[in-house]
Amino acid sequence: MQGRLRNEPVEVSIESACGHCGERLDIVVDQDLNWTVRQPGAEVLIFEPDIDWSHFEGRTIVPDY
Repeated sequence: MQGRLRNEPVEVSIESACGHCGERLDIVVDQDLNWTVRQPGAEVLIFEPDIDWSHFEGRTIVPDY
């Protein structure tokens, strides 16, 4: 939000691991929620599961979905 107010680009770097295979992932998300993966050749599948988050109690959605 502050980047938009100042008319400056904003990016967030997220370091994580694939919930399926455990491989490291470095993802960059910009102020418009566009994302890129820094690992060359990575074919990341992004999806939004149909989950009622208010009742979800699992540690991660991968085994519970």
